[in-house]
Amino acid sequence: MSIDMGQFYQTFFDESAERLEEMESLLLSMDIEAPDIEELNAIFRAAHSIKGGSGTFGFTDMTEVTHVLENLLDRLRKGEMTPSEPLTDVFLEAVDVLKAQLNGHIRGEPTAPESKDAVCRKLLEFSETFDGSHSSANPEIDNDIEASEAIYRIEIQPAKFLLKQPAILETMIEELTRQGKLETLQQPVIKGKKKKTDKSTPWVFRLTTSTSAKTLQETLEFLIPPKDFSIEHVVDVTHPAPVSDDDLGFGFFDDLPLPPPDASTDESVETVTTGAPSAVEDTGFGFFEELPLVPAAEAPASRPSGKPKLPQGASKTAASSGNGDSSIRVSVERVDQLINLVGELVITQAMLAQTGAALDPVTFERLHAGLAQLERNTRDLQESVMSIRMMPISFVFSRFPRVVRDLAGKLNKQVELVTVGETTELDKGLIEKIADPLTHLVRNSLDHGIEQPDVRIDAGKPAKGTITLSASHQGGNIVIQVSDDGGGLNRDKILDKARERGLAVSEGMSDNEVWMLIFEPGFSTAEVVTDVSGRGVGMDVVKRNITEMGGSVGISSEAGQGTSITIRLPLTLAILDGMTVGLGDSLYVIPLNTIVETLQPQAQDIKTVTGEGRMVHVRGEYLPVIALHNVFNLATDITDPCDGVLVLIEAEGKKAALFVDALVGQQQVVIKSLETNFRKVVGVSGATIMGDGTVALILDVPTLIKLGQ
Repeated sequence: MSIDMGQFYQTFFDESAERLEEMESLLLSMDIEAPDIEELNAIFRAAHSIKGGSGTFGFTDMTEVTHVLENLLDRLRKGEMTPSEPLTDVFLEAVDVLKAQLNGHIRGEPTAPESKDAVCRKLLEFSETFDGSHSSANPEIDNDIEASEAIYRIEIQPAKFLLKQPAILETMIEELTRQGKLETLQQPVIKGKKKKTDKSTPWVFRLTTSTSAKTLQETLEFLIPPKDFSIEHVVDVTHPAPVSDDDLGFGFFDDLPLPPPDASTDESVETVTTGAPSAVEDTGFGFFEELPLVPAAEAPASRPSGKPKLPQGASKTAASSGNGDSSIRVSVERVDQLINLVGELVITQAMLAQTGAALDPVTFERLHAGLAQLERNTRDLQESVMSIRMMPISFVFSRFPRVVRDLAGKLNKQVELVTVGETTELDKGLIEKIADPLTHLVRNSLDHGIEQPDVRIDAGKPAKGTITLSASHQGGNIVIQVSDDGGGLNRDKILDKARERGLAVSEGMSDNEVWMLIFEPGFSTAEVVTDVSGRGVGMDVVKRNITEMGGSVGISSEAGQGTSITIRLPLTLAILDGMTVGLGDSLYVIPLNTIVETLQPQAQDIKTVTGEGRMVHVRGEYLPVIALHNVFNLATDITDPCDGVLVLIEAEGKKAALFVDALVGQQQVVIKSLETNFRKVVGVSGATIMGDGTVALILDVPTLIKLGQ
């Protein structure tokens, strides 16, 4: 009987991706002059864990790279080698290769070996530079590798799934055997003619090993639920015990916290069997005698097609045993399905509330109280479910230290990246979509915003420029800023370029209007087009992507001081705070974050411009009036703005007055895709279902403002 290791693929993929991100982050933050021992150890553990996991699953290409990488990292943390920028560059290159290999295995398309061979050759060249014969240059690091062999008592309850799937226990024994000297102290008794295992008697092992208790805990948790086993620390024996290169345990759970081991030193348990078992039958598990062991590094005979399916409980990642915190991996599809169902529940609750509002509150007092409670519970449930999809924006920000480091070196610039508000949470869908626009903005600031060191020094600035990435919550929005302390935008150059391209510009334009010109398609003031970026080249794409997410973008700049680009996004794409307005027999929803104010104008405030439509005068400013009934060609009895309501809207730095019949009320609505269920409609970004079951269209404010120009 062989073990289908493919069932554990997804966990390995997820954990390895996290380890690679951790390695890259630590390498980028490492102080070359005075490396931190804890950081070096963490980088080493990450490489060691990936090597162990890749060896277990038969991904030999990753094992080869991590083996060479791990050896170099081990010598580095022992003080046999000294850190340097070129060495860090090769380490980062190895991380890139490992990421490519991992993505290849996820897709089922292993990468070509050329990149692997090249990076291994570079790593080996560094290794050959040092003979390793000199004593350690860092005694503190030497002390770190003085390991302790510890004796642990491991007790496993004969859970039903273990008895039905003995291969799991077989794998566990094989893994523990690799960790050190394994002794069987007790095993369940097999009773009766049918050879049934006594479920009341646990398996008990004694393990002498240099592996940490945390790693043992995580090895077992990967195979067995925490409630079905316990690990008791018995005694320590200190002596030098470096980590073995052949350890292929499930080490990719190395950083999960474990409560301090019990201080008990009871050794009263009688040893029944001594020595590490060399085969399954030596452990005394009679029902394993005919089960062949699977070599740890053996690749599975066949790989399941499509997305790997995890067994029940295999995706669980326990942070600690007992009553500690825990987490479970759930597919995004399931979360989205749950969000959709909660959205339907919100609509149903609104329908019930609207129906209940027509009933006598005295006669139906209990019904009204129940509906009010239902509304509160539904709102709490919706917020809780929405929070499941919320992720810290650090998932995006973490990629930029590498981007800045690589591009700064390529452009011969000195640049420091500062991040603020990395814990600010944003919907996962927005996290994925904002990554590319932010990448372009950061590259753009570094290429054309930050000056060369000599230019900065001549201008009285420090040679090293600064790019700041910040995120914060403001009301129902998240605000992301990309700022630099570079030369700033050149107003005259932008206006000259706009005239060359035939754009309608004037000297009387405000700075904000001039800055927004760089978002015009193909607009660029760069004298030399580079392969890094061009200020303006692709900026229209950045703006379009942000607008499609329901967001807006703005720019502020000061000559010689720098530029700041501000992005405003909704917290989620699933729900919307909006103002419902009436137009004839129809209802429309205006996103609340685009509304400046509402007013009912007087006749003297409305001005008619020949050939240009109507304008409204609001506190010294003239704004175009957009009649919504004309946009959608709808019949309405209210055609004079003085008889209706003007909603002042703003998007992308431009304002307009939207003429509607009446305001209905403010409410939170569940967004439905109109394009998916019908077709794309100009001026409409989506739809929602109201409490009475009718459909209300959600207005696309930026498009409406353009239509009114």
